[in-house]
Amino acid sequence: MACYHSLNQLMHLIGKEVCINRGEPGFLIGRLVSIQNDYVVIQTKTRRVIYYRSYYIVSLSESRRKMVPTNYEQGVEVIMAHTFHELLSSLLNHPMILDAGGPQVERGLLSRITADEVVMEVKEKSVGIPLGQIRYAASE
Repeated sequence: MACYHSLNQLMHLIGKEVCINRGEPGFLIGRLVSIQNDYVVIQTKTRRVIYYRSYYIVSLSESRRKMVPTNYEQGVEVIMAHTFHELLSSLLNHPMILDAGGPQVERGLLSRITADEVVMEVKEKSVGIPLGQIRYAASE
């Protein structure tokens, strides 16, 4: 893979299938939908949209397949914002999945966001998650 100094140099990969090395076991594979200031948007084959923070991406490369598989949906709703914090603000009151880097992800309703944390309603409890620890947000 070529060495890129910024995510903007990866714009030619939008619409193509990419592989994200997350620095943990396993890779995230999906169609690259968008590149923003501090996150990328990936669509998985199961129609899930994942907003992955660029800080936590070890490497991003084009899939070895020459053509994007046809099983990616074209009509999937994607929310856009300039920054990850603005994205989370626009997703308030939506059911979401948040990965804060632990062994499990939190699933619930995004109820509040501050400069330092996100609050989710998970099984009728409020759960605070430090904003800096969130690796990705995904639609539920």
